Amino acid sequence: RSVAEIDTLLDTVERFRASIDARNALIAVQEQLESARRIQQSLLPDDFDLHPGLDFSGRMRAAQDVGGDFFDAFPVDDGRVAAVIADVSGKGIAAALFAAQASVVLRSHCQTPENLPEQIKAANNALCQRNPEEMFLTAIVAFITPRTGEVAFVNAGHCPPMIAGADGKVRLEMRPPNLVLGVLPDVDWSLHHLTLNPGESLLLHSDGFDEAQTKEGEILGRDSAMEIFERVIGAGQGQDCADVSERILEEIDQFAGDAPQADDITLITMRRVG
Repeated sequence: RSVAEIDTLLDTVERFRASIDARNALIAVQEQLESARRIQQSLLPDDFDLHPGLDFSGRMRAAQDVGGDFFDAFPVDDGRVAAVIADVSGKGIAAALFAAQASVVLRSHCQTPENLPEQIKAANNALCQRNPEEMFLTAIVAFITPRTGEVAFVNAGHCPPMIAGADGKVRLEMRPPNLVLGVLPDVDWSLHHLTLNPGESLLLHSDGFDEAQTKEGEILGRDSAMEIFERVIGAGQGQDCADVSERILEEIDQFAGDAPQADDITLITMRRVG
């Protein structure tokens, strides 16, 4: 063989080897992302038997392998239930890491409804101190008293809660907005209250719900999101909050059609029982 033929053969071998190396590297990255996805899902609560007077469900569906949304739920000593929903700016691994940090910070600081604004202030200061990428998050931290239906909450720039009355009609709980978390330290926060009557349902959601979109760029919108919640709640008796969350996701998928999911979607659904 000529020198030119040998050079061509060697070049082909090198390109083939490079393609194999690239494929192996891609497989390794995909495996790492899958591991990260499993770890992130394992950090989310899956036991929603929080109080006999409260039917509860939480779902987080990431737009990518890992996401910036998260939720938390846990009982506290006085018979109340804490619920947290949050949405970190951005997507992917950086958002997921900041979300994991924020989840730990919020749970460690917010353990009682007493002085909740001060606890949020302390959590926000901690997030501001350890935020080299200058990320932020919206969040709702709520404490529910199932016996009375009282819900005390702080809304840090998050989507307003929706309430479905016992008659199935849905209303928004609009309150004066607070700043998002992770931007400015030493911010003061407002505490809000609402009452969940027996048979009423409360929906906390990230903006992946009302900002779902089609391939053509049509956005679902808040009014349509409320209609979906109302339609799902009114679909019939006997469904629990897990069914409600699943049917909302199905309605979102039906609206979006073939469009890829553009943003993480997180839902917390609860109903006062009794």
